[in-house]
Amino acid sequence: MAEALTLAVDRCSYCHDQCMSGTPELLATKDQSMAVSRVATMLRQRRLREAPWDAALSTRVFLGLDDGLQFESCIYRHEGHRIEPYLRAARRDAIAAGHIPASVAVVRGHAIATGNVFGLVETLADPVHSLDGTPILVHDAAVRALMPEALVAARRLLLAVDGRLAEVAVASCGAVEADLGLDDLAHAAAGRMAARLAAMPPGPLVTIDAAVAIAIMDMETRWGITIGRPVAHLSTYLAGHDRRPRVEPRARVSVVLHDSGALARGLGILDAPRILLRAVAGGGLREAVPSGRLASSDGPVAGYPRPDIALVMARTRARQLTETGADCIITACPSSLRNLRAAKPDRPVLDLWSLVDAGWQDDPEMAVQELLHRTSGPVTVAEPPA
Repeated sequence: MAEALTLAVDRCSYCHDQCMSGTPELLATKDQSMAVSRVATMLRQRRLREAPWDAALSTRVFLGLDDGLQFESCIYRHEGHRIEPYLRAARRDAIAAGHIPASVAVVRGHAIATGNVFGLVETLADPVHSLDGTPILVHDAAVRALMPEALVAARRLLLAVDGRLAEVAVASCGAVEADLGLDDLAHAAAGRMAARLAAMPPGPLVTIDAAVAIAIMDMETRWGITIGRPVAHLSTYLAGHDRRPRVEPRARVSVVLHDSGALARGLGILDAPRILLRAVAGGGLREAVPSGRLASSDGPVAGYPRPDIALVMARTRARQLTETGADCIITACPSSLRNLRAAKPDRPVLDLWSLVDAGWQDDPEMAVQELLHRTSGPVTVAEPPA
């Protein structure tokens, strides 16, 4: 590992687990060997003794859910200390040493064969061009595989405020591959995405998935690829648009927002989704405990070695959300939508964009009720790659 990562491992290994409450894999398993400090100690011992990788360490490295929640309670937060970089580096080392979980091997195979970690076989649609300055909707396979109805709604919402739309479909932004330590595939995915974006006329990039926005923002520092365009999450783009509808909410529905790690902690976006929801939900916006930057994780994205642990995380978060008494659960994240639906709460789990789109219709009450009716019965849940 690089020196900075080595120092970070050492710092965690001597810590007394202040981040334990923000370590969902530990809370889900009640196995204290999953604590960040224990994993860091094992990594430190492996480095100092130059011991080979073993199954126990590699398993714990890949079970670490590095979505930024631990950072919120870290005593070194003011110094920017984070566990994600060294966990990802450790995953790269484990894979290089031949210790790759079967689930990660499947994800790698999907990415090699189809260009995305979901194994979604598709022919990418040609980019939709428009006039200079038109917002460019960018989406990858995560949205198309896990939240396809949101893509339809997002198109309508952008057309409603701008009257025109450009669009680029990419196979992958490389975020999941990078998180799993598959840097060669992540770099290749980023390069392909950059090439598609470079062919578009000038205009701001707008994304449905916060992970795509983060990947684009990080491309220069991580891969040396310059995009040279502003990028915005669709929630902030719509909430701040001077042409968005400003009407009293008429849909008699109460909602609770699940703040995903990528959106709340990765992009720091908390207010924009709530502004949009308050303009739709006449029944009110409820807040879960915890919420915002401290919101509990709903589980992993892809390649997680233990689906049973992932389901416990999702059920824990779903219970916190349903305890608010809201009529439905809302999220803006594709993987969160899948995870929370897999937990089978006793009320609908909807994507933010479909609900906002329904609330902007001429008869929002009817549109929202129809949406709730469609999703109140059995919902198809995309299986995570395993």
